[in-house]
Amino acid sequence: MDTSVIVSIVVAIVGIFTFIFSIIQFGNGNKIKRAEFFKEVIDKIRFDEDLIEAMTILDYHGNWYDENFPQSQTEVKIDKLFAYLSYVCYMYKNKIISKKEFPLLEYKIKRACQNKDTQNYLKFVNRFAKKNGIEKHTFDDLIIYMEKNVFTKDEVEEFEHGTKFAIPRDYNELGIKKTRK
Repeated sequence: MDTSVIVSIVVAIVGIFTFIFSIIQFGNGNKIKRAEFFKEVIDKIRFDEDLIEAMTILDYHGNWYDENFPQSQTEVKIDKLFAYLSYVCYMYKNKIISKKEFPLLEYKIKRACQNKDTQNYLKFVNRFAKKNGIEKHTFDDLIIYMEKNVFTKDEVEEFEHGTKFAIPRDYNELGIKKTRK
């Protein structure tokens, strides 16, 4: 066999191994970047003071969606939490967050969505957006998640069209309920 043929074969084999090694390294690099990204997502929900306070309000302060809610610091923090949870749902829906990763965040999302004041507020936001011709809004993906994973089929129908989660008439335009004092 001619030495130039042998050299060509060796160069081709080295090239193939180099290509395969590069692909493996690229895949490992992507896994590391993905892990770093996911850690940032989890850290934000666990350590951001506004998100922690908003989750505490949902968990321990019962009726937070009342006449004091509009334009309050509570509204700012709750909106920030819901926007973030909606973003997480968006990333899951678009496979940016995997099925293996999502359960690490799903608990907080479900807790938020099971809160009756959350349901009332999101219902108000959803109806307000539709009434004003806004098809897609900040909390859309959170609402879609809630409808698919928290509500029964009947509750979804009620959420979209019914009055099960309705607010007392005198505060209907604001979408809030009056607290008893």
